[in-house]
Amino acid sequence: MFEHLARRGRLINIGATSGYTSVGYAPIKIDDFIVKLHYGARTVIGFLTFDYKHKYEEYSKQLSEYYVKNKLKIKVDFGVNVGEGLEAVSNGLKYLHSGSNTGKVLVKL
Repeated sequence: MFEHLARRGRLINIGATSGYTSVGYAPIKIDDFIVKLHYGARTVIGFLTFDYKHKYEEYSKQLSEYYVKNKLKIKVDFGVNVGEGLEAVSNGLKYLHSGSNTGKVLVKL
């Protein structure tokens, strides 16, 4: 990812689902990461929605308005062969972690 990040560039990370594996995160060579970060004067910031709980109500209303006015496009992915019902939740989770999804993964209960 750093090959595409400009000198003094900023990268904001919101979630890391694509980096999950069955045993946690895929390993990275930390020395390479630090060197590329440092010598490019780059910044990486993690963003957690929980840090903005106090804004949820305000922005939920705004997002609802955008949706009603067709200014917000929502992509829902039920996945191929995920199935339906509570027993399909584990399939949905596997599908999410496979990185094959587009948008939010939902399992129809």
